[in-house]
Amino acid sequence: MSFKYPVYIPSLEKNILFRELHNNHYVVILKFLANKDNHNVELYLNSLIDQLNDEITHDQLNKVDKLCVLLTTRIMCVGPELELTMTCDKTQQQYTGKINLNDVLQMVSDLQLIKSRVFDLKNNIKMHAGVPVNLYYSDDVDILDILTDTINGITVQDTHYNMSDMTIHQKNAVIDQVSGLNFSHIVQLANESQQSLRDLIVFEDKNPHDEQASVREYKLGLYDNTMFDMITMCYSSNLNNYYMSMYTLCNTLGFSADYIQNITPVESNIYINQKEQEVEQQKQQQTQSNPTVGGAMPTGF
Repeated sequence: MSFKYPVYIPSLEKNILFRELHNNHYVVILKFLANKDNHNVELYLNSLIDQLNDEITHDQLNKVDKLCVLLTTRIMCVGPELELTMTCDKTQQQYTGKINLNDVLQMVSDLQLIKSRVFDLKNNIKMHAGVPVNLYYSDDVDILDILTDTINGITVQDTHYNMSDMTIHQKNAVIDQVSGLNFSHIVQLANESQQSLRDLIVFEDKNPHDEQASVREYKLGLYDNTMFDMITMCYSSNLNNYYMSMYTLCNTLGFSADYIQNITPVESNIYINQKEQEVEQQKQQQTQSNPTVGGAMPTGF
């Protein structure tokens, strides 16, 4: 039996038990991010949702549900804080900020999003629409394409066709064959849905190196890439630091590669931080009799 933790799914209004994200999952995300391959980042995140639970699949979830899953996984398996490094445009000096991901998760979970709606079209056709499904929109996708992403199914006569797992281009191909489609319904639904997020501020930034700088607010939206960007920031790390940490766990602490691949990133950092504390204590003891001390430990990820 493996450890599981509850993840609240807003659209289902219930908790689903998920298994932990291990280092062998995490490194795949890091590689895709290092390669700036956003398309495969989304595909892999969707596959992780499927792998880490036994009750639902990603095509049953909208993008807010997926954000809740991936935020909870990040909190539980990597850590609850997201550290940001920013650069002052005027002085080029860097400064840092932190986001408490538990606060963000609570705000997202509490959103009062509009439930799926059914629109009657011509020829006994019904269109089902709700919250968008895809996390990432490529540069060749325009606002009408994104609105199409709110469509999750078509009913013709008494036969329902699920479109939740389709790409936007696949949905467009289906929609082009549907007569009587009026996008004004979709636009109204999108405007009402976006209103639910108008106060969702995940981070406020006040540049300490520019007295004239105003406070910048970072918000999440349904019809852009801001949720995807939030997720990629949560899972981003230096790939070289990851491998240095793996080397430390294997070479210095003597763990097997198989064991390391099957623990979480947060567990890896606990081991490394403990070893760093031991090394620091040894340095302090040696300083009293020997001024020459060994090199520093590699940092975690």
